[in-house]
Amino acid sequence: MNRVQKGTYRAVVFDMDGVVIDTRTPIEAFWHHHAEAHGISISREVMEGRIHGCPARQTVEGVFGHISKEEREHLLEACETFENGLDYVAMRGIQLLLGQLKDADIPIALVTSSLPPKVRKVQGVLGLEEAFAAIVTADLVERGKPDPACYRLAARKLGFHPAQCIAFEDAYSGVKAAAGAGMYTVGVGPAAQQGLLREAGAQLLVPHFGEVTLRKEENGLVLQLTSSVLLPLSRADV
Repeated sequence: MNRVQKGTYRAVVFDMDGVVIDTRTPIEAFWHHHAEAHGISISREVMEGRIHGCPARQTVEGVFGHISKEEREHLLEACETFENGLDYVAMRGIQLLLGQLKDADIPIALVTSSLPPKVRKVQGVLGLEEAFAAIVTADLVERGKPDPACYRLAARKLGFHPAQCIAFEDAYSGVKAAAGAGMYTVGVGPAAQQGLLREAGAQLLVPHFGEVTLRKEENGLVLQLTSSVLLPLSRADV
């Protein structure tokens, strides 16, 4: 039996790395390489909680705080060079879902711990220049994820209360940020990640966007998250 959630949602918000683009593997390799060079061992908990989804400067200050200021600045420069050299590939099913939402006039926002140059590059590579009604990047908030400020700002930019928004996140810090802002938060990732995502506050877990689709039903639009969970969506002009 389908489980339709109470209330109607007005907008959908997406993280970028690990949600829109498939970058988890190279990002982990980058940070493990530099951690080893500085005598650090990065655990899975640190990777999920303090690296994935977090601004680079926040990661460097928090995880590499024992190295000199000059070394930290060099590491940030290396991170920028690394990011600029990445080949951006869309996550499975995401372009179809973004297109469905756009065609249905459902406002979409992007909330990322990256900076505007990377976002523009991703948009160009994937053809998403017109996809997002609002974009929040790391430079627009004082504190990055897991602080909820970025998701609250996205809701304000869209013109809705956070509780009217659905958020998709793949990282522990990102789920905490979106859930902390009051959004209906969906954790995206394989089984190995899902325990941490639920612990962070994900209300539902899906392995990938092949599980998620926009449907038109007799009573209006619904976002089908699994075979049994439907979230009602309403266009901005309704």
